[in-house]
Parts: sequence; C-alpha cells; structure tokens
Amino acid sequence: MKRIVLLALDTSTEFCSVALLVVDQTTDPAVDSTVEPGVDSVIDPAVDFAVDPIVDSALGPTLYQAVESTVARAVDPTVNPAADPTVDPTVDPTVYPTADSAADSAAGLAHRSARRAAAHYASGQIQVWFTHESTGPVSSTRLLPAIRELFDLAGLKLADCSAVAFGSGPGSFTGLRTATGVAQGLAFGLSVPVVPISTLLACAEFARTRDPSATRVLAALDARMSEAYWADYLWDEAADEWVALQPASLDVPEAIPMPNEPFTLAGNAAAVFGERMATGETDGLRGSEQSEQSEQSTATPSTQPVRTAQTCDLSEPRALCRIDFGALPHALPVALAGLRALRAGRTVAPDQAAPEYVRNKVAQTTAERMQARAEKDAAAKLDRQAERAGPAPEPIR
Repeated sequence: MKRIVLLALDTSTEFCSVALLVVDQTTDPAVDSTVEPGVDSVIDPAVDFAVDPIVDSALGPTLYQAVESTVARAVDPTVNPAADPTVDPTVDPTVYPTADSAADSAAGLAHRSARRAAAHYASGQIQVWFTHESTGPVSSTRLLPAIRELFDLAGLKLADCSAVAFGSGPGSFTGLRTATGVAQGLAFGLSVPVVPISTLLACAEFARTRDPSATRVLAALDARMSEAYWADYLWDEAADEWVALQPASLDVPEAIPMPNEPFTLAGNAAAVFGERMATGETDGLRGSEQSEQSEQSTATPSTQPVRTAQTCDLSEPRALCRIDFGALPHALPVALAGLRALRAGRTVAPDQAAPEYVRNKVAQTTAERMQARAEKDAAAKLDRQAERAGPAPEPIR
C-alpha cells in the first residue's frame, strides 16, 4: 500500500511547532502509543496568545524552493560558523538570548536549530517526529529549517510529502498567517492538498492523546482583551472522530458554559482566567491552581500531568472535570487529527487554505481602553469603600 507522509505545522502561539507523520500501512495496526523518554519537547502551559498585526505571507513555488537554500545556509558549518556542532551542547535550545545585532540573533538561532533533537511518537502504523520550540515572534525564521531537519531525520525528501496540515486558528494573527502561507507555498510546489485543523480541536486531540479517557473536552484558549476562544468536543468512538458540540467561539470567560457530565478542560484559559470561568450556564470550574504551572512547563507530552480539579462544583448529577494545562496547540495533535481528515477527504486546494481568526478585531480602540480602565478604577474604588465601611449590620428582627 502507499505510504502516507503528512507534514504538520503550528505557529498559532509563540512556539514554532512542526511534526512529520509517516504511516507505513504494511505494519501491524495494533496501537501502542509511546513517546520516547528523555527527549526535549518543552511545552509551556503559560502561552502568551499575542494578538499581532496582520502580516502578508509569501506564497507559491518560491517558498518550496527556499527550503533547500535556507536550511543549507543555516546548518552548514562551512557557511555559518554558528552551526558548528562542537559548541557546548548544554545550551538550552528553547531560549534565545537577546542579541546585540541581527547577525548575532540569526547565528544563535542557526546554532540552536542545529543542536535541537526531535521527539518521536509511535502508535501502531503511525510514526511522528516533531519539534516544539519557544521562538517568540520569530517563528517564521525557524519554521523552514525545522521542516527540513525533520525530513532529514526521517530519511525522507520533501517530494515524499502527501499533504500539509496546519493549525488554522484561532490564535496569534501573525502566527496563523505564517503557518497558512508556509502550508500554501509548500503544498503548491508539491502539488498536494492542504489540511486545515482548528487549534481548539488540536487541544482536544492532545488531551485525548495524553489521556485516552478524555472523550468530552472543552477547549478554551486566552484570546487577550479579557476574552477566550473556546469549543466543546465529544469523541465519537464509532466514527473514530471528534464531534463539535459547539464550534469555535469567542466569549468572555464568564459566558462559557461548562458541560454537565465528566469532561476535560484543555488549553490555557483556566490558568489565565481562573475563577472567572466558574459562572457558566451549568456552574463550573472553581479555581485553576495556577501555582502548579511552573513545574509542568518542562515536561514532555507523556510526562506532563493531567490534573484532576479538587473543587469542580457542577450541577447534579455531579460531574468531574479535569484540567489539562499541557493540552495546548501543538503540531503533534495537528498531525494526528490531520491524518484522519486526510483519509476522510477533508482537504482543500492550496489557494483555498485560510486562517480561522474567529475574531477579526485585533485590538481595542483608545476609547475602549480608556473606558475599560475607568470601569476597573471605579470597581476598585467601590471595593476600598466597602472595606472601610466594614461588614453591613444585621437586620433587626
């Protein structure tokens, strides 16, 4: 049977995430999901979903051709001394120090891309190599070299690619356009289809990858401007696919309804908004236990804990909610969900691929910011007055 090679990209956050999924359809389909221990696959639960101005991304076959020359310059020590593999390997490849010049920044980035090891995931016929790097606003600089490195690691060529999947959003405006443009350019040059995958669906997929019992997932991500992107998903075992009970939406945290059955809360909204998510239509989460985030930020997808909330106060019958801070936008779940979409024919032509912004408004106006600040100051003033007045006297009976 024909081998499937699926490239997956996600730059919807301040991480550059790339995965290369290979399906050998002649192997035993028995599922044995593992992630190799000891690999550096840092996933930061406190992702800052910056809302950036819209930036045009290059399209067309020139992007496909640029992968070869860009990577050659980046990792060849004879061209770029910073790519010398004899440099101290203890340097943390996920942190890019501030450089004195653009040249120093590029050199440091090239060195780290040469040193970074990819993680590996295997499940039956499926093998996935992936990297997930904290790049801040320079994901576009790192994306093409990371793609080539994974192809080299897997012993494949770009021409072997069957399709390109990408995290279509919601997320950072610039990041979404970067992933969309790269997916379009590569797919156009390779004459292969594109597979758009919602970043909220990717969160749900990641939650279930990390915990197979997570079959009802509320995915919620910080959208900035005191709002959250969210969607509600149910895993259909018979169809082997997610069903969107509520598609991608944008609301204030208080307006997000919590399921009235056992569910997993994926994404970073619980960490960002905490008790503001407790007033949904069916009551909801009480407390986000943000103090534990720091110890999770250096865990791999297999070891990062899925925490059970101790104070989920839901309507009867009493429901259990679990918070998975590690279930964030990532190329691995984009690849896994993308494979099912590819097999089901849910693909688009390269020129039809587009970001899913959900919110088209990038930032508040000056008047809106001033009004929000005035309301915040007024609320703080009332709180101070209430504290000075003390507790209200009990009514006379």
